[in-house]
Amino acid sequence: MINYFWIGLIVIAVVFAIYMDVTGQPPYEIPEPVVLEDFEGEVAWKTLSGEDEATFTRLVGPSPPGEDSSDRGGHCGRLLYFFQNSKQATILIGAPIEAAQQPPEALRMRIYGDASGNMLEVEFSDADGETFVARMSGRIDWREEWKTAAIPLDHLVPTASHPAAVVDFPLRLERLSIVRSMASPEPGGMLYFDQVEAVYPRILRTKPELESTSWMGVITKSSARWAGIAITLAIELIGIMMLWLGLMRIAEQAGLVKVVARWMKPVMRRLFPDIPPEGEAMGAILMNIAANMLGLGNAATPIGLKAMEELQKLNKNKEYASNAMCMLLAVNTSSVELIPAAIIGYRVAAGSNDIMLFWPLMVGTTVTSTIVAVLACKILEKLPVFKVPPPRMQAEPLGEEARS
Repeated sequence: MINYFWIGLIVIAVVFAIYMDVTGQPPYEIPEPVVLEDFEGEVAWKTLSGEDEATFTRLVGPSPPGEDSSDRGGHCGRLLYFFQNSKQATILIGAPIEAAQQPPEALRMRIYGDASGNMLEVEFSDADGETFVARMSGRIDWREEWKTAAIPLDHLVPTASHPAAVVDFPLRLERLSIVRSMASPEPGGMLYFDQVEAVYPRILRTKPELESTSWMGVITKSSARWAGIAITLAIELIGIMMLWLGLMRIAEQAGLVKVVARWMKPVMRRLFPDIPPEGEAMGAILMNIAANMLGLGNAATPIGLKAMEELQKLNKNKEYASNAMCMLLAVNTSSVELIPAAIIGYRVAAGSNDIMLFWPLMVGTTVTSTIVAVLACKILEKLPVFKVPPPRMQAEPLGEEARS
């Protein structure tokens, strides 16, 4: 029955992937860019006050000859610069960049090139007032033509005034600057800007390790990943089972299981009345419970499988789980834990000052959960609906030949 269940899940996943791919719904979403500045509005000019001045307020004017800078009108920002004592010329923006979901990955704008060979730099201020800069990777090497240029923002560099700054969103775009390059043949020029946008990275609808351009690719990667996990888990369990089953065999041959079974006989007889107190099944049950109490989850798994195997041998109706098997599962799931090795390790790694502070509450919680699990199991096995029917050979009435 379980095989049909897994086959059904696989079919559903494949049908879902095909439907999503056919309807054009990729496993990612590309957010729309946010316009930070479009330079529309009144014309504002500021002339040079001296040959060493290179900082300007927002300049808005008509587009240069040729292609219009915007479909909504013919205005754009422009920067008249002249380098002498300064190495950069700046146009002030002051536009906020909100990052509600994730920070932008790039700043994108249209530039009417002057073939100066200079580079474009942007400066931001964050929520704490610290400043950062990012620079265009290429140079402005085109002339009298509009092109879209991008400045990556995946690595913002703190300015000299805040060398150890950490980016805190939201950001504010403060200024655009032309950084003089050694390749620049002229000390000055005119540069036009338009449509400054914040470009956000695409949002995955799947886990990063399953990233793909199609849903079928996601399903394929997921199948391969879980197949690898299953193989790794199987190999690890083989080693653990060999170790602990070997130790259990040694304990059984040495008589340790009989001693422990005799010591826990009153409790185990009430929990598992149908199991021989000194048999292999009882030994496996005791080892499983002991491993859980000591916080050895990896060790408890193979021993629990061994215990279930021994209980199945004693089960009269192989098609149903016996009361003992259900009780073992309940005790195993809600197990009393006395030495939580994994939690202690986590608290030590986290630098806890009192690694055992949680211990009394944990013991009380696990004892309570075990008592509730045992009571629930004992009550349910008394109900007629949960009664295990006799085997088919005994349930079928005898024929005429058998009666005679």
